[in-house]
Amino acid sequence: MDKALTPEYLDWYAKLIEVPSSLTDKIRLILYKAYTEETGLDPWMDSKPSKSFEEKTLFVPRVNVQSTPSKRQFPISVLPKDPEERQQHVIEMVLERFPYLTLKHSFNNDYFDFNSSISCPICNKNHKKENIRNHIEGFWGSGEYCGEKSYRLYCYTNKYQNSIQIVSIKA
Repeated sequence: MDKALTPEYLDWYAKLIEVPSSLTDKIRLILYKAYTEETGLDPWMDSKPSKSFEEKTLFVPRVNVQSTPSKRQFPISVLPKDPEERQQHVIEMVLERFPYLTLKHSFNNDYFDFNSSISCPICNKNHKKENIRNHIEGFWGSGEYCGEKSYRLYCYTNKYQNSIQIVSIKA
């Protein structure tokens, strides 16, 4: 491979022609170092960096972060501080999200009945056809994270296996 001086280096070198030879070596060394530090290129090589050089200098590691499809983001909701108002607000959230449910009764836990012959959103069974208790239970329990409480709906058939989270609050 033939080595050729780059135009930038030749311009710098042209300034040295008039300088006495005793100082030329020192100045050339200073200019060579300054040129390589400033441009990152060797003056005896082509001034255009090769593809491998570009790839090495432009390489930026990327981390792919994908959301877990099983965990859904729920809308943020402001709940009243009064426990009775909070319970009523959460019941309204349930009925809005699941229009085929009706509130049967509410004391410590809330019990919802199916108002149509539809598959349960939790167990995917038709409670009326399969003669299963016709209610969904909603109550507060521990959340997914420390210091959090969640209101969830549970099905009678698998009360402690699957649930649907309605809302979470800081405990």
